[in-house]
Amino acid sequence: MTVEESVETRQGMSRAQNIVKDVAFYTSSVMLTQLVTVIVALLTRRFLGPVQFGVWAFVQTILMYSEHSHLGTLSAVSREIPFYKGKNDAEKVDVIKNTVFSFSIVTSLVTSVAIAGYALWSKAKMPKELFVGFMVISAIIPLQRYNNLLVSLLRAYKRFFLAGRQAFLSAVLNAFLVAVLSYFYKLYGFMTGIGLSLLFNIVYIHCHEKMNFRFQMRRTELVGLVRYGVPLMLIAFLGTVFETSGRLVITKWMGFEALGHYSIALLVMSYIYSIPNSISIVLVPNLHEKFGVRENKKDLKGYLEKANTVFSALAVFLTGLVWFGGPIMVQLFLPAYETGLPAMRLLVLGMYFMTLAQAYGQFIYAVRKHMSLFYLYGLSCVMMFGFNWFFGVRLGKGIEGVALASSLVMVLHWSFIYAYVSLQVKSLYESITSYFVLVGKFGLMLLFLFVIGKYSTNAFLGLVLFQFLCIPFALAAVHKLGLMPALRQKLHVV
Repeated sequence: MTVEESVETRQGMSRAQNIVKDVAFYTSSVMLTQLVTVIVALLTRRFLGPVQFGVWAFVQTILMYSEHSHLGTLSAVSREIPFYKGKNDAEKVDVIKNTVFSFSIVTSLVTSVAIAGYALWSKAKMPKELFVGFMVISAIIPLQRYNNLLVSLLRAYKRFFLAGRQAFLSAVLNAFLVAVLSYFYKLYGFMTGIGLSLLFNIVYIHCHEKMNFRFQMRRTELVGLVRYGVPLMLIAFLGTVFETSGRLVITKWMGFEALGHYSIALLVMSYIYSIPNSISIVLVPNLHEKFGVRENKKDLKGYLEKANTVFSALAVFLTGLVWFGGPIMVQLFLPAYETGLPAMRLLVLGMYFMTLAQAYGQFIYAVRKHMSLFYLYGLSCVMMFGFNWFFGVRLGKGIEGVALASSLVMVLHWSFIYAYVSLQVKSLYESITSYFVLVGKFGLMLLFLFVIGKYSTNAFLGLVLFQFLCIPFALAAVHKLGLMPALRQKLHVV
């Protein structure tokens, strides 16, 4: 081995170790954050009841759609900054940061005024709670947009330790504010608590990181960012449609109370998605920096192989946790929502495949072929809405039908995106083999769930037994990440 090869190897190992450390810290922070979030979600659902929480779930859907008014520039900043950092172009990085800041502020204010104007125009035809919800989110939108910009910049600059601390502290404060205010003031207190927690995020980040923004919208940079960002925005918009189709079908044909019961399944989906997403967040700047060096797709093959092993193990663990632990939590704290438990279990099965899909989506963004995601998500959205309506409404299966339909579409969506990406870096044989290995893990997990569920009368015992049977998945992930020697050393020391 030459000196240059030796140095490159050491640098590769150092980079991999840093990525693992960032993933471990940031994901741990997110898991603690999600634990706090789940607790407060249980409390607020209990305080608000299915109907009022159903109203909030609908208002939240409007808030999700309003986020796309930045035309994808926020999505672009988290990818363009690492890309140009990889090219050591500091001036370009600074201009991108200031341009996105300026454009985000302007577009958030325009969106806020539009939503407030619509609410005032339609006040006579709206329920009071819905009108207040629209007015509150019109105030929240600028705060949320600025908060999201700051968080995106922390991730782009790989300040994952600060981002992790901020997320956890924000969750704790949000839990306190939302729980207390929703207890006394119901839905209105709940929304006020969310606004106050966003203010805390902004102040906290500025106290620990100097962003040094300037109001600057250089035309050439803005046009470039919008040109790059609009496809990202369209993809994100379709992703929102993909995620919210079930909510819209339930609200339209089943009502707010049914949506409130279904919110248990949505809570689980959000919890499961957040953990692999936190890993993807750490990988994003590293993927773009790696690709920015030689712009060779083959350089990213290792990321996909590790992601398959790690994400599948993580998905199995989380599915078992929800399958056996979810009913215990609901029966203890939210008996009014027990109607939503069958839908929760059906939806969680599809999340296995959505967990796997994350790494493939990030690969497509990194190699700048993101318009392909537009077509993939477009097809999946059509299937999602159609399947949700057919199973939930046409067949009369209610929220359980919507959950089953959603899981089926998730399987198809992952299959499409897997085939598109895998064939770019692997042979046909390797792609087919890897596909059936991942599907086989899902089949084995399904077998464990149903056999243990059938013969174990105690949910906690079932959870313990399931996780014990899934230890080989975890060991395979540890081995794939190259952490087995460290684990053996730890066990030997103990």
